[in-house]
Amino acid sequence: MIPPLALRLLRRTRAGAGGRARVAPRSIYILPTAQGLLFAAILLLMLIGSINYANNLGFLLTFLLTGLGVVAIYHTWANLAGVELFPGRCEPVFAGQQAHFEIRLENRRRTPRPGIQLQLGANAPVACDLTGQTTLV
Repeated sequence: MIPPLALRLLRRTRAGAGGRARVAPRSIYILPTAQGLLFAAILLLMLIGSINYANNLGFLLTFLLTGLGVVAIYHTWANLAGVELFPGRCEPVFAGQQAHFEIRLENRRRTPRPGIQLQLGANAPVACDLTGQTTLV
């Protein structure tokens, strides 16, 4: 069963000619992981401690780390916006055999897109780096 959020994202991503799908900037949702929630909780505790003790260096460190977190979220969003996905080759199989489908990624920007990771269902994630203006299988 596909979660409702994933269904909405699939409906928003329209496949163009040849089955191409472009990751639109408005369809990227960055949700916190367990480590991200722990980071936010530690920042909140640091802020409370800095307020309680009126510690200026504590404020400095808290706001510096918060700014780094916000900038990291922005760079993650910019790294994913505009990536194009389209289907690749599929070897013919007989009934009952497992079919393997290729997914091609295309980067039309001149700048590289490091750390792109794809995961379909319960399969193991596949990580890759897209260099500028390339297509990767």
